[in-house]
Amino acid sequence: MPSPMMKRLEAIEHRLRPDEDMPSCIRIARLDAEGNPAPILGWRENSTREPIEVFRQPNESDDDLADRALAAMQARPGRSPRSVVVMVQITDD
Repeated sequence: MPSPMMKRLEAIEHRLRPDEDMPSCIRIARLDAEGNPAPILGWRENSTREPIEVFRQPNESDDDLADRALAAMQARPGRSPRSVVVMVQITDD
């Protein structure tokens, strides 16, 4: 069952028209104890019952990893083209 927050987000998405001003995703990254970005091992789709997880390949840049993760998540069957993907960083902790 979707949370109240997810219901509100879906209602907003339904009212919006897909255009170039709309973000394709929101990435939630973690910081270490000193406030520096934590190493990114991969990205996990947020707010789904069976989240897609995409892990870094050898020598893959942060941007290439994020692009690959977004493509995998947008390709999920049944996903609305107007929906915004929320990705949460996977770390080693």
